[in-house]
Amino acid sequence: MVHTWYGLNAATHIERACWHRTGLGRFLIPHPPLANWLLRRGLSDAAYRHLCVWHEIGHLQMFPFGLLYAALLMGIFFSGNNNNTIEFLIIFISCFAAWEMLAEGYVFIKKASCYTLHYKGVTIVPRLVFWSVMSTLALAGWVIALV
Repeated sequence: MVHTWYGLNAATHIERACWHRTGLGRFLIPHPPLANWLLRRGLSDAAYRHLCVWHEIGHLQMFPFGLLYAALLMGIFFSGNNNNTIEFLIIFISCFAAWEMLAEGYVFIKKASCYTLHYKGVTIVPRLVFWSVMSTLALAGWVIALV
């Protein structure tokens, strides 16, 4: 359990081959560990668990910023003549991509020394794929909202 900067208690439950559960207090949301599955390729079980826990906590610590991002992007989208379902889905996915980047950025900043240590000798390719795909998805939302 970790106390968030905005006053709530964050909790997470991680198992390598199972869905992760993360939330506030006793309210834990099960979800597939897709980002962690990609980001943690090649890590030992201990390193995997350590960084996954901090990534999930990062989601909760960065939630207000993710919410602000989503409100801004959705506000711009809905202020125009946009009512296309596909475009809305792209905007929605863009918000999740940005939140994933915020969470991983939190891990990198909060755990910089052990982050580097855990990844020593592990290929950078999965992390490059993660950052490239998430950045592209986040940017796609802005393209849709602003065009």
